[in-house]
Amino acid sequence: MPALARTAGWGLYCTTSWTWCIGMYLPLILLRDYGWPGFIAFAVPNVLGCAAFGYVVDRQRSEALRAKLGGAMVAFAAATILYQCAFLTWRVAGDPSGPPAQMLLLVGIALLFVLLRRGGASDSLWLGIGVAACAASAWVALSVGASRLPQIPWSGARPASELAYAAPVIALGFLACPYLDLTFHRARERSPSRHSFAVFGVTFALMLMVSAMTFDPASGDALPIWPVLVQWTVQACATIGMHAREMRRGLITVAVCLLGCGLALWALPDLFGGGLREPLAMGGEANYLRLLGLYGLVFPFWLILRLRHRPPWLAVMAIVACAPFMEAGFVGDRSALLLVPPAVLAVLCVVPVAHSSRTAGAIAAN
Repeated sequence: MPALARTAGWGLYCTTSWTWCIGMYLPLILLRDYGWPGFIAFAVPNVLGCAAFGYVVDRQRSEALRAKLGGAMVAFAAATILYQCAFLTWRVAGDPSGPPAQMLLLVGIALLFVLLRRGGASDSLWLGIGVAACAASAWVALSVGASRLPQIPWSGARPASELAYAAPVIALGFLACPYLDLTFHRARERSPSRHSFAVFGVTFALMLMVSAMTFDPASGDALPIWPVLVQWTVQACATIGMHAREMRRGLITVAVCLLGCGLALWALPDLFGGGLREPLAMGGEANYLRLLGLYGLVFPFWLILRLRHRPPWLAVMAIVACAPFMEAGFVGDRSALLLVPPAVLAVLCVVPVAHSSRTAGAIAAN
């Protein structure tokens, strides 16, 4: 395959691996709550932060980060897999269309198992999956069209001041989390050019616009149509597969996660078709927002504090101390409290922390 084609292929691979249930669904919440400013506050740091990864990290730095933070990267992949599974059982399996939506999810799970079993070590196969998943999203864009975009207002159900409080946490997550994403490290190490991440930046920005196209201003939710369910299923299953592939015991991990999805589908059939999404897997939008705390608090704090040579116990204490502020800000409608976690992180990065010689030696060894 020519170098130019492989560069583009790895860019589309990253686009697919990073198009999670966050990129497909959080823009809808932000458009509902804040209008276009919410979408912009989400999209700009997301696209720029992730695309910058390829230009900040070279192959040597990628190897060094993997050696230092390998355990955190595996945890990041596992959490991402669980997040996609929970979203699929909530929004796809719980769709009011009932059994057809459930069957769609089961087909996606079956194909995912086949791909992991037969092509787990093949870069070319997963590059092809990335292209196919992006093509599926392009089909969604053609199906829904852009006619509703001008109807989206520049204000939403919540005051703009709340978005100002949330913006630092959003930016922190998207500027930090790419460095824990093993699929990004694979792309940086295998791609013939770092410009794969420029391809990613452009195509992922278009992917976010596809998410905006699926927003229904009348209901404040996704359009209740099949193409949207297809996109959610295809993208989430591809993301699960790509992240499972990066884990040494990834197939076992994803098997457990998907078994949970299957049990939810078969054990709670009476809930399907009635629009009762709250009891399924995640417990609704509140828990969806709670899980975002992994990417706005847990992983960014761990990454940054460890790179600043802060001891693990301090990172854990900071995460635990800031978790209630994230809960109150995202779920409890006290958005001003979202300013606390970034402020705490800034202080811990600047203020020197005393280490014992043994602790300092252990950190230096890492």
